[in-house]
Amino acid sequence: MGRLCLLLVVSLSLLTCQVLSSGVFELKLQEFLNKKGIAGNANCCPAGSAHPQGH
Repeated sequence: MGRLCLLLVVSLSLLTCQVLSSGVFELKLQEFLNKKGIAGNANCCPAGSAHPQGH
């Protein structure tokens, strides 16, 4: 009986770890403002590709 309980506890803990470490993260941006006009690779953004700002 002790081994069965131990097996059950180990199985549930492994299952919990697997469930907690899986998933997808999504982020929906409503607006993005690049004040410096620099891309992530440190190059300037191409002219005319940015949306005109209406602020």
